Amino acid sequence: MLILCLAIINIMLFLECFFYMFQEVLREREIYDILPQSLTTVTVARLLCNDNAMTQFICITILFFIVGRDPTQLNTVSFIT
Repeated sequence: MLILCLAIINIMLFLECFFYMFQEVLREREIYDILPQSLTTVTVARLLCNDNAMTQFICITILFFIVGRDPTQLNTVSFIT
């Protein structure tokens, strides 16, 4: 069980490092929008990330990976409108 926990922590550290480097590359190239809004992405976000969805924590986790973790600043009540 300990080995599994360590493996998960290593994967999370790798992903955090990867996203940080990815963010830096995008910033250097002045690319600020990688996922443009479309009807499909808005519909999926409303379905999976709304207040009553069991999958809302996944949306929050993905958001934290992309922009950094700051739960005190995240308003989950009006996450996707």
